[in-house]
Amino acid sequence: MKKDNDIDMPKLDKNYLKNELTKLEKLKQNTNNLINNIKHTAILNLNELKSTLNNLNTKKKKKKHLFITIDIIIIIILMIFSFLTIENLFHKKEIKQTESNINKIVKITEVTTGEVVNEPNINNEPKENIYWKYLNYSMLDVNLEELKTINNEVSGWIQVNNTNVNYPYVLHNDNSYYLNHQLDKSYNTAGWVFMDYRNNPNTYLNKHTILYAHGLYNKALFGSLKNILDPKWYNNEENLVIKTVDETNSYLWQIFSIYKIENTNDYIQTDFIDEQDFNEFINLIKNRSIKDFNTTINNDDKILTLSTCYNHDVKLVIHAKLIKKTY
Repeated sequence: MKKDNDIDMPKLDKNYLKNELTKLEKLKQNTNNLINNIKHTAILNLNELKSTLNNLNTKKKKKKHLFITIDIIIIIILMIFSFLTIENLFHKKEIKQTESNINKIVKITEVTTGEVVNEPNINNEPKENIYWKYLNYSMLDVNLEELKTINNEVSGWIQVNNTNVNYPYVLHNDNSYYLNHQLDKSYNTAGWVFMDYRNNPNTYLNKHTILYAHGLYNKALFGSLKNILDPKWYNNEENLVIKTVDETNSYLWQIFSIYKIENTNDYIQTDFIDEQDFNEFINLIKNRSIKDFNTTINNDDKILTLSTCYNHDVKLVIHAKLIKKTY
């Protein structure tokens, strides 16, 4: 007889148990696959993270090395700049000392007598031209012998009104030596004022005489020639006369062309094939001028050119014609 609390137990069927075990095995396998996938994904993500971190560290190192390299380059540039600045200051000081020494031994006086050059062509100048007034200007008289005790290559003296140009000039057998040597032949990056080696100091009245000097030192050598680009300077007729002296004569030159130009050699031609060649040269340099100075140039004229650096790529040029010299 069955009691009330008795429970009917299912009969244990082998097939039933086998199916349940199979289900459990599949569940276990699926679970393991899921765990393996999670582990694999985690490992991939971890490796990717490590790779990213390594790349970041490498970039940081490279960036750090780059910054270090840039810092070193900047330090080197600053050192070079500082050295050049100190050197320039030292050389400027040397130039100032040389100027002071020159002023102690050189006495500049005025000469009032002289002759007009190219007299047969004097009527070509219009009567209203300032040329006639310039003929009454006094000229310089400088004893160059004292300067030759400092440097036997001293060849003359040049003065440009309302600038600091008031220097002896020298002549060497090339156009490079005095780019970095001063009057006493000591090394100096400021150089000195020098005549083109193709000119003959014993026949100063070459067809075209050229004087050079650096212009990057604002108040020294030809540096103050930048003043001439100011309309206040070149519109003042008193300024348009250059005075020079050599071992035999004093000279007055009338400015007829002023300009800036990128590096070129066409304005420093010293020899001319014929009159036509000279006239073409005159037309070339006159047409470049920042102002028409209403000056007549003919085939008998002698030309003086001052050439200097306006900056590292541009030249500043002045041309003048000879109008008077001493007897």
